[in-house]
Amino acid sequence: MEIVREEYFQLWLEDGVVKYRYHKGMIIDMEMAEKLVQYRLKLIEGKTYPGFVDARETVYIYNGAKKYLASDIGFLGASAVAILIKSHVQKILGNTFILLKPAKVPVKLFTEEDKALKWLEEYK
Repeated sequence: MEIVREEYFQLWLEDGVVKYRYHKGMIIDMEMAEKLVQYRLKLIEGKTYPGFVDARETVYIYNGAKKYLASDIGFLGASAVAILIKSHVQKILGNTFILLKPAKVPVKLFTEEDKALKWLEEYK
């Protein structure tokens, strides 16, 4: 299994799911968002996979980066995205964004990793 280890995140393909883990205390800016998409597209080699994002340790995401990740290029090669978060505040904010800017693929927030991965099974 190839693991991309970057300054801001780790990215790998495991059991038919592209998995991302942001490093502790990350503030996601546009540069980081573009780099993540670039590495992900290289990793998937033109195929489509569901994505699992572990954002529990993320501190903040700038609006421009959020919009970029939620754009057509941000979802290219993704069949669905499960985002793992740790607080109800994150869930409220995330669900509000999802409602205001619906994605072209299913996106759902979770506080339990096993439930997130189970949900992604139907998108493999």
